[in-house]
Amino acid sequence: MENKKNLRSLITKWKPKVICIQETIISGIDEKLINFCWPNEHLSWMFQPPSGHSGGLLTVWKKEEFDLINAELRENWVGVSLQFRNGGCVFNLFNVYAPHGTQEKLAMWQDFRRIDALLDSSPTIFIGDFNEVRFQRERTNCNIRPREMREFNSWIEDSNLLEIPLENANFTWIGPNGKRSTLDRALSNSEWPNLADWTLKALSRKNSDHRGILLRAKQQNWGPKPFRAFNVWLRNSSLNKELEEHFSKSSGLTNHHLQQKLRNVKHVIKTWNLSMNGNIFQRISEMEDKFAKLDEENGPRNELTILKMSMEELCLIRDSMLKQKARVEWLKEGDRNSKFFNQAIQKIRVRNLIKKLLCKRRLSSDPLEIKQEAKAHFQQVFRKEKNSTSLVLKASFLKKYQNWRSIEEVDTTPHSPNSGITLQQFIDQRRKEKQQKLSDSKIKMAGLPIKSLKNYS
Repeated sequence: MENKKNLRSLITKWKPKVICIQETIISGIDEKLINFCWPNEHLSWMFQPPSGHSGGLLTVWKKEEFDLINAELRENWVGVSLQFRNGGCVFNLFNVYAPHGTQEKLAMWQDFRRIDALLDSSPTIFIGDFNEVRFQRERTNCNIRPREMREFNSWIEDSNLLEIPLENANFTWIGPNGKRSTLDRALSNSEWPNLADWTLKALSRKNSDHRGILLRAKQQNWGPKPFRAFNVWLRNSSLNKELEEHFSKSSGLTNHHLQQKLRNVKHVIKTWNLSMNGNIFQRISEMEDKFAKLDEENGPRNELTILKMSMEELCLIRDSMLKQKARVEWLKEGDRNSKFFNQAIQKIRVRNLIKKLLCKRRLSSDPLEIKQEAKAHFQQVFRKEKNSTSLVLKASFLKKYQNWRSIEEVDTTPHSPNSGITLQQFIDQRRKEKQQKLSDSKIKMAGLPIKSLKNYS
């Protein structure tokens, strides 16, 4: 009874839409029990009874939020396919309670491999108690089982799954004599929407040796996304023509003129991309639907050929963009493993996301505070570097000026083989070099190769 009250208090506090419970250790579930734990809701559920005196799985969801599409139950997992109401997307949810035996675990990983091949790239997540760790640091004062750990990681890698990191705890299982392990986790495929926006939080435990975990989407406004130019765009002659026209509109070679031109480069490229490519992913999807319809209706062969060539061209552009986003340098452009690229992109986003930062001696998750702290930090760093650089340049200037001054004292006759450079000439030369470096750095900051822009300036 105490466990039921604890579950009820957690549901009341966090207001989830789906709950997954492992180790129910009860032989049957009825509506009265469900409504006690989750009151005042219209609910549906799938239940797997325990085997003997251990196990048991229960997955419950709100009827007004989801429709059940399909379900599959096994001794150690319950899988459901749910669809958001009003024709929303379909996703697969696996409630997992892994067995303790090595052979039973290997059999379950193999089952999941088989299921992964049948899911047809639908958003999928595995959540629950996996009874295994991935790394040695996830276990303290416990025996390490290298083979089971290796097989667990092998299944995760073979299925292209990504782990949603636990944000507020190092361990989820607390045993006697200081034993600690991370056994509860959430693993999703790369099709899971906005993976970087999801967080996994460890909840407090009372009568259980496990800490519950809460998976939720946390939308944060980090401001406008930075502009990015893709290499595949620069291969298009029409973009080069647009850039050439833009840089030839106004005359002037000073830094001020170049700065004004560069400010408008982003707008020129974005306008060109919108008119030439549009939403490339949506266009490919529409073309695939159109091709399938024409093919089914036995449409004109030449129209099918033209449509197929257009799809191939757009797919090449898409794959090149995905490759550049994924920063995978060892693959040649043109590879069609877009699932691999998407997975690499998701990994980069999850790894680079700053969810919390120490701001004024306290942890903050507010985007505005994080941005202000980051700005203040780098302002201080660059101010120090600027002062340090100024001292080095000043010392270098005095040394060179003394050398040139001694040369001038030897012979200052015009056209003399020993005539030295004047101080004013030296200052003009330094100013010119500095302006050139500044121009090059501004071009790099625009996200474009210097070679493609120097001809237009």
